[in-house]
Parts: sequence; C-alpha cells; structure tokens
Amino acid sequence: MVDEIRARSGWRVLSGDPERYGASGAQILAIYDNFLRFAVSVLLRCNYMLLMEMPPKKKGNGKRYFELKTA
Repeated sequence: MVDEIRARSGWRVLSGDPERYGASGAQILAIYDNFLRFAVSVLLRCNYMLLMEMPPKKKGNGKRYFELKTA
C-alpha cells in the first residue's frame, strides 16, 4: 500500500526507511523532493525574480530591446 501511494504521488524519499513511515519510525531529517517538478519550479522562480529585479533596458530612442522594429 505504501509503495502504491508513493508511486502515484511522484515523491521520493531521500533519507529514512521506506518500510517504516510514520511518526514512530521517521528519522529527524527526511528530505522529500519531487525532482522534475522541483527543478522546473526553481527555474521559473529564479527567472521571475530576475525579471522583477531588472528594469527593462532601453535604447537611445527610448524603445525597449524586445520590441519589434517597424519600417
């Protein structure tokens, strides 16, 4: 049953005995990490924080770099 729940949730336990989950058998430090989703969320958060910190750069004419030039 524990293996079924673990397989469906996608979470992986990095430390601790998987046969003895619960308050009585849990170790003090058990790191739970959903590796793929965690990595993606960290990248998205870093990009968001970077964009919030840096104001858009402007050229000499006042237009932003990412705007398309129209002829």
